[in-house]
Order: sequence, then structure tokens, then C-alpha cells
Amino acid sequence: MRLSGGGSGPLATLTDPAGHSMSLTMPFTLPSPQVSADTALYASVLPGVDLSVTVTDQGGFSDVLIVHDAKAAADPRVRKLAVTTDTDGLALAPTAAGGMTAKAPDGSLSYTSPPPLMWDSSTTATQTASMKPASFVRATAASASAPSAAASSAAGPGPGAQVDQVPMTTTADSITLAPDASVLDDPGTHYPVYIDPFENPVPSKWLLSFRS
Repeated sequence: MRLSGGGSGPLATLTDPAGHSMSLTMPFTLPSPQVSADTALYASVLPGVDLSVTVTDQGGFSDVLIVHDAKAAADPRVRKLAVTTDTDGLALAPTAAGGMTAKAPDGSLSYTSPPPLMWDSSTTATQTASMKPASFVRATAASASAPSAAASSAAGPGPGAQVDQVPMTTTADSITLAPDASVLDDPGTHYPVYIDPFENPVPSKWLLSFRS
């Protein structure tokens, strides 16, 4: 597992035990990250937007865009987040649920990502037009991420957060996410809004390194 130390190259490169690899490049230049334990924070990747990347204990990673206000959410690169993928020995495919898989030539699964989510910073369960209370989406994951938090964070939605699935289009060389514009523009949405594109668990040990 290798994360970017900053620049225009891939944000993350993952290599499975058989040597197959996958890299993901964001549609913006990355600053040098601020690293704390298993998390790297790339500040101001876009105006009013940070990127938080956490390495999982299963050898994958979770990255979350932190959109601080409605002005930042109006950026076309937020409204349509186009991530370039580069694979060696892996084939990407969408899942019926809206996630993604990366499989080796023998059909074995190397990496997987569940459907992307977005959540706001609401602290009461006031429902906007299309968002659902956190308890109805990924309830187990939300509880594990923020069991007693009063507010949302990059780690997961808080108890009162409004949560929505983000449509994702997967091709052989790209992954595109389209957060719901009606949610981003809704006056009932509380910022920051968090957009969680990827979480890739794999059954292998990992080593975290940074490449500039």
C-alpha cells in the first residue's frame, strides 16, 4: 500500500500478494500530507475541500473528501469526481449494488469497494429531500465509526447525520462519482459534507509508505 507524498501522481497504489496492482489518481494536484498514525490529510486539494485518507488494518484504504461549505460544493470537480485508474493484471467492474470490484485473471477478488456514501453534519435527524438518517444506511459501519459522537467527521456520520448513496460509474480506466446536486444545494444540508468514495478491504498484511 503506497500513498502519495504530494504531486500529480497517483493518490494510492495497491499491490496484491500475487503482484497485481491498482492505482488511483485524483483530478487535482495533491499537497504534501499531514500524517497522523494511519491517516494522511491533504489540505485544500480544491478551494474549501480537504482529502482525508486512512489505511485500513486489512491492507486497503478509505478516503473522504471534506467539503466545508456550499461554495466549495459548487466546484464542478466535486459535482463530478473523475478518478483515473491504472491497473496491472486486474479488471475493474461495477457491482449491482453500486460498488466496484477488481479481479485477477483467474477471477479471484483482489480489491472491492462498497457503494460510495456522502453524509452531512446535521446533529438532529431532520431529513432533507433525498438523504436518509444514518441509521438506515450502513448502520453497523456508522455505529462502529462513531459510536457516541455528537457530530459527523471523516471517520463516519454522526447519529443525526443525513446519509445518501453516491452514484458511481466504473470503467476499465476510470471511476466517476456524481454526488446528488440537490443534496449539496439543499438549505437543510449542514456543512461540512463528507464524500466517501473508496474503502478497499483485502485479506493480506500491509505496509504503508509515501512516494513523492
